[in-house]
Amino acid sequence: MKNIVSLDPIKPDRSILADAAKVIRDGGIVAFPTDTFYGLAVDPFNENAIKGLYQIKGRESSKPIILLISKTAMLDTLIRKDISRLAKSVMKEFWPGPLTLILKRNSRLPAFLAKGTQTIGIRLPDAPIPLQLINEIGFPLTATSANLSGHSPATTGEEISEIFGKQIHLILDAGPCDSIPSTLIDLSSEDIRIVREGKIPIERINRFLIEKWAKKISHS
Repeated sequence: MKNIVSLDPIKPDRSILADAAKVIRDGGIVAFPTDTFYGLAVDPFNENAIKGLYQIKGRESSKPIILLISKTAMLDTLIRKDISRLAKSVMKEFWPGPLTLILKRNSRLPAFLAKGTQTIGIRLPDAPIPLQLINEIGFPLTATSANLSGHSPATTGEEISEIFGKQIHLILDAGPCDSIPSTLIDLSSEDIRIVREGKIPIERINRFLIEKWAKKISHS
């Protein structure tokens, strides 16, 4: 039997999300659609689950993983409390949506999650399935792309199944998904830096920053 379950992207079945949450709580891996591409969700505070995620993707162990949240209140356990007013205004303007922010991490965040850095990448997505799954489980989830490291992200549940087989414990299939990643900017210092341009054009972010803060993004 295939490990794929069909799910309505607009009105997802809560019982299916509850099953997915149980898989994650038990240390398993769930593939799910976001507002960018299909991601792989595990419990970010479970070191064995994180190791398993890196292993199936063939991901370099030094590369950190982005987290998804369903509400800004979840930031309290992830980042430092002295978040800048600029960062808060960027969140207010672009969240929920396809913008990932790199921020200074909370010192209590597990070291295996931060991969030796003092920062963490976080995003508040704009799609029912990830938001409701996170609410169901009650804590942030990983959102690394559903692909082998160095390859293009999978855009369908069937493609994920072909790539990973039973290594993925559950695939929430909501039809074809976008393959464009979130835009990624670093707000962990005074120098606002672009790490990756994605769904949100850098020009749009720069217009906001120049208008509100007389600042502009610099390139890595």
